[in-house]
Amino acid sequence: MSLLTEIFADILANPAGPVGVRGPTGATGPTGPTGPAVTVIENDSVYLGVSGGIEPLVQGTQNVLIGAGNSLSVKAATGLIAIGYQAGSSVQAAAINNTFVGTQAGLLNTTAVANTFVGFNSGMSTTTGGFNTCLGLSTLSASSTAFRNIAIGAESMAAAVLCNNCVSIGALTNFNVSGDNNVAVGNDVFSDTVTGSNNTGVGHAVGLALNGGEQNTLVGSGCGGSLQTGTQNLVLGYQAGANVVNGNQNVVVGGQIGADVSNCIALGVGSIGPFTQNSQLGFANLTLTTGGTVPAVASSYLPVWIGVTQFLLPLFPVV
Repeated sequence: MSLLTEIFADILANPAGPVGVRGPTGATGPTGPTGPAVTVIENDSVYLGVSGGIEPLVQGTQNVLIGAGNSLSVKAATGLIAIGYQAGSSVQAAAINNTFVGTQAGLLNTTAVANTFVGFNSGMSTTTGGFNTCLGLSTLSASSTAFRNIAIGAESMAAAVLCNNCVSIGALTNFNVSGDNNVAVGNDVFSDTVTGSNNTGVGHAVGLALNGGEQNTLVGSGCGGSLQTGTQNLVLGYQAGANVVNGNQNVVVGGQIGADVSNCIALGVGSIGPFTQNSQLGFANLTLTTGGTVPAVASSYLPVWIGVTQFLLPLFPVV
C-alpha cells in the first residue's frame, strides 16, 4: 500500500472532531496608505477632492470644484469654478457664472453672479455684490456688496467696503476707499483714502490723504500728496500740487503751489501765493508783472505761473 493510500485510509477511519472554541481577536494591523481623491463627473460637472461636491452631485450643472471643503454647502450652483480650500463654499442656486481660485476665495459668496476672484482670500466677504474681477492677495476682501470693480495687485481694495465701478491696479490701490467711480493705477495710489468719488490717480503714492475730495485728476508720482477735500483739481507731474489741501479747480502742471488755493494755474517749477479767484469770472488780455510783485488790484486778476515767472490775467465778470 502506498503512503498516499495509507493517509486517505487513516482520514476515513478517524473523521475530524467538532470545531474548537474560537480564540481571541488579534491586534489591529497598521493603517494602509490614503486612497486617491474622489473624482465624480455628473451633470456636466467635475468634482475632485476631499469633501468636494458632497451635496451638489445631483443638483449643480457645469461646475468644476477642486479642493478640500470647497463645496460643502453648494446648492444647485451653475457655471461655478472653485479651486482651492473652501473656495466658493457658500454658493447657492442664484449665484451663477462665478470663478474662485485660491484658499477661501469667494468664501461667503451666496447669491452674487459673475464674480472672478483669484488669490488667497480674494473676495472672501462678498455675498451679493457681482461683476467684480479681482486678482491678488486679499483683493476686495472686506466688502459684501461691492459691484463692478476691478482690483489687481496685492491687497488692492482690501479694506474697501462701500465701493462700486472702481478700477484699482497696483498694490494697495484704493485700499480703504468708500466711494464710486475711482480709478487708481500704480502702487499705493489712494491707499489711505477714506471717502471720495470720481477721482483718477496715476503714479506711485498719489493722493494719499484724499478724504472727501471728488472729481480730481492726479498724474505723477507723489502728486496731490496733501489733497483732502479739494475737488476738480488737475495735477500733473512729480509731487505737483503738494501744498493743496482743500483747494478747488486748480490746474498744476509740473509745478508747486505755495499755498492752499483755488482756481489757479501753475505751469512749470514755481509757486503761487495765497490767491483765490471766483470761478465765475472770465479773463482776457495777458499782463506781465515785474519781479513777481502783485498789484493792489490782485483780486481782479487770475495769477498764472509759467516757469518762475508770474503772469496776471485781468478778470472781468462773465455776461
